[in-house]
Amino acid sequence: MRERIGLNFENIKEGAKSIPRAGVIFVAEKAAAITQRVLLPRVETTIIAETKVNFLPGFEDRFKFYIENDYAFIGNSNHTTQFDGKSIVAFLRKIYSMSERLLPGKGIKGAQMLYAKSLEQSQGEFIKKISAPALEELHADGLYPLPFVRPEEINTLLNEGKFDKVTEANILNKSSLRKLITAVKRNKDMIVTFAEATVKGGRRKGKFSREIYGLQKAKPNTLFSMYENLAKINDNKVVFLPIGMFGGHYIFSANHKLPTLRGIRVVMGLGRADLITINVGMPIDASEIIRELGDNMTEERFNDAVMKRVVPLLPEKAQGVYRRDKQVV
Repeated sequence: MRERIGLNFENIKEGAKSIPRAGVIFVAEKAAAITQRVLLPRVETTIIAETKVNFLPGFEDRFKFYIENDYAFIGNSNHTTQFDGKSIVAFLRKIYSMSERLLPGKGIKGAQMLYAKSLEQSQGEFIKKISAPALEELHADGLYPLPFVRPEEINTLLNEGKFDKVTEANILNKSSLRKLITAVKRNKDMIVTFAEATVKGGRRKGKFSREIYGLQKAKPNTLFSMYENLAKINDNKVVFLPIGMFGGHYIFSANHKLPTLRGIRVVMGLGRADLITINVGMPIDASEIIRELGDNMTEERFNDAVMKRVVPLLPEKAQGVYRRDKQVV
């Protein structure tokens, strides 16, 4: 049944090509209006509210130690669908309440998150229509997404001879990074990142396969670059929080960039809402990772060491390229 739905999505996309552009935009706007009025509020009261967030025993003590000693936090999560940017809110609410309980008035109260600028560009009017209310909801939870143009996208623009756009991309990236670092320094916000920079982990390996690709390697200029920038302004006090999320692909298809029927049923109150589980590993001091790597230290090995902390937090079928390379958290 699930695969027939997938084929239907392809038919819909093919059929849409024959509809006049004005008609496509009209339908997208109407769909976005319904999504804004009906679906988004129910996502808040169903899926996010029912998301299970688990912390390892002893997490609070170590978390408190790092807050007391003014460490900067980077939460690194796996990435399976475009829905992850919203579901991470369930984790942040737990972190905010925990830090306030442990150290009233001194804990983490906000987060900065980079997202691919191509997301809003490639999905046109529909994503733009639903992004505004979604951003307002995220801001209410202290989460501030910042647009970022990925390196491979910049190279594509360069190869096409669009130098003006490359310049604009670099300006945008520098602006986002400046805002991110400034917010961490001034407000003690944490950074939330999806270092894979792709939702391939949530995609099925074939049309008739239920197996997903799972966790992928971190992209260059992600984890180590963030560490370097934060270390410079925070006396080398940087800690990573490994986050393993599973279940988002049940809500939003990474193959089709569309809500699944199961996800729609849930927000309409017609199915179980506890589809997503978030497991949080022990905080790890970035300087410990560098010491462990020693003379073998490179950006890629540093990134791998951070990503491997996520592996035990995921079911085996979601561990991807690190499936047989587990590491204690």
